[in-house]
Amino acid sequence: MKSKRVVSNQMLILFLIMVAVVASGCATKGYVDQRAGELATLHGEQIDQVRKLALQNQSDIRTVTARMNTIEQVQQNLSRQVAEVQGTVLDLEAKVNNAGLQVAMNDDIFFEFGRYRLTTEARAKLDNLVSRLRGTSFEAIHLSGHTDSVGGEAFNFDLGRRRAETVAAYLAQQGIAQHKLHIISLGEQVPEDSNNLSAGRAQNRRVDVRVLESSMKRSVM
Repeated sequence: MKSKRVVSNQMLILFLIMVAVVASGCATKGYVDQRAGELATLHGEQIDQVRKLALQNQSDIRTVTARMNTIEQVQQNLSRQVAEVQGTVLDLEAKVNNAGLQVAMNDDIFFEFGRYRLTTEARAKLDNLVSRLRGTSFEAIHLSGHTDSVGGEAFNFDLGRRRAETVAAYLAQQGIAQHKLHIISLGEQVPEDSNNLSAGRAQNRRVDVRVLESSMKRSVM
């Protein structure tokens, strides 16, 4: 009787162990399925992030390419402008020589860094020039705007033009006939001094003022 009870207890224990194993297996399978789902979701999110980054990189590449094309076009335009300016200078020199003109007065009007407004000293120089011109019969005043080499070439080309225009406007206000005022910008192309030193750059921020008169009149005088 006792042995039967022992066998029955052993069978009960064995049954309970099997139930526990099955239950544990189900729990483990559920955990594995849950983790697999979480990893799949995470993997999907990572793939989406990679795709977004790839699209952003493609957009950045297109933007950089467009900017490089724009810079190349600006450089080409600037090269064309420089060539035109050089041609204009040669043409002007030829006209001056053919017309029998020579430089009667030559002076430089200096500017502050990056500016095209006249300083007090610049106004005083121009006032003195106007006083010297009163009562004379000059043919023309040639104004060439210059800059130092700081900044881009296109910017300096425009800055040189603005400086020459400022001087021309001031001279016109002082009574100089506008048709006798001729302006040109040479930007940083024709430095007066070295751009390696601040003193040299200051000399290059200028407008060259050349008063032209007939060489025949000067020889008579």
